[in-house]
Order: sequence, then structure tokens, then C-alpha cells
Amino acid sequence: MYGILISFSILIGILLAEKIIKKDKKDPGILWNLSLILITSGILGARSYHIIDYWRYYSINPLKILYIWDGGLGIYGAILLGGITSYTYLKLKKQDTWYYLSTITVFLPLGQSIGRWGNYFNKEVYGKITTLPWGIYVNGIRHHPLFLYESIGNILLFMVLLKLKLRGNMPPQKIIGLYLAGYGVLRFFLEFLKETTWEVHNLNIAQLVSIIFIGFSYILISKKEPAQ
Repeated sequence: MYGILISFSILIGILLAEKIIKKDKKDPGILWNLSLILITSGILGARSYHIIDYWRYYSINPLKILYIWDGGLGIYGAILLGGITSYTYLKLKKQDTWYYLSTITVFLPLGQSIGRWGNYFNKEVYGKITTLPWGIYVNGIRHHPLFLYESIGNILLFMVLLKLKLRGNMPPQKIIGLYLAGYGVLRFFLEFLKETTWEVHNLNIAQLVSIIFIGFSYILISKKEPAQ
């Protein structure tokens, strides 16, 4: 189910993005080529992020590094490496870089929202113990369903970005900036509910990346458009 949900979320995102690209009379071929690069680099980045996070485990179980079907993907790794490779590809192809990136970005939180349910089937991404009625049981103990919180937050973010995109008057850099800010804030606060976090010298790495995302989003959102 984990793999099926991730595959479905990717496919639905590409197909919906293609509709917008055709409406805007852009080249859907660029989207499909970009999607292949994004999927490959995104999975590599996500897996690498997870492996570094759990290096103590993988250092003594190196073959488990290849067991991607068992779960273990860090979305921040996918966004970072996927974003870098996508930007590089579009620049090399001399395409409308920000347009294509912003169009894909709109559907990224939709894919994240769907994909997070794979964590439910793998019994992953649950938080601290809670008495709230919507808590999920893990080993007979009720925990915060962090995957559900993030899934709801992402679907709301998707709805906002889609509405802004369809209006047609939002600069593409600002759409990307709003995604980075929205997801950065969501992830930053959800980290407080985690039982265990990836920390280096008492710094929560996911929260640190969230702050970097929010800072970069400010640059994109506040950037002035050139005069016409």
C-alpha cells in the first residue's frame, strides 16, 4: 500500500499539472521529461535523507538500504534534491523555469497528502502518547497520528496554491515561496509532537530545514517583479 499510494499520488499530480500546462499552451512534453527526473532524484534524495537520519541502524544493516519498499523516505530530501535537479534541467533546456517549477509545486502538497497515508499502513510517523479520541493505537498505546495532521495540512495548502495558480495573477516564484513557507511552518510545529527526532548537537534537523525553507520563501515572496 505504501508504494501504491506514492505511485498514485505522483501520477495524479502529473496528470493534473498537465491539464494546466495545456491550458496555458505550454509544452506537456517538458512536464513528462521533468517528472521523470523529479521522480528519480526525489526518491534518491528522500531515501538518502532517511538513511542519514537512521545511519546507526543502516550502518549495521547495509542491505536494508535497498529495501525501499519497506518505507523510509524523508520528504525534505526529495524536495531538496528534486528541486535542484529540476531547476538545473529546465535551465539547461532554456525553458520557462519558474513556470514549470511553480506548476509542479502546486500539486506537490496534494501528492504529499495522499502519500502520507502510506505511513498509516506501515505504522510510521506517529507522535507522542495522547488521550485524544482520534489517536491511533501502536502496540496497544494511543499516539498522535502525525501522518494525518500532515496530510490535512498539505491538502489545505494544496487548495490555497491551486486557487492562486488558477487566478493567473500570482508570480510563479511567489507560489513556490508560499509552498515553502506553508510546509515549512507545518513541519516545524509537527516536530514538537514527535517521540524521536533527528538531532545533531541538540538541533532538530527537520526544524532547521524548515527554518531554511521559510527564509528562502521570504526571498521568493518579497522579490519585486521587473517593470513591464
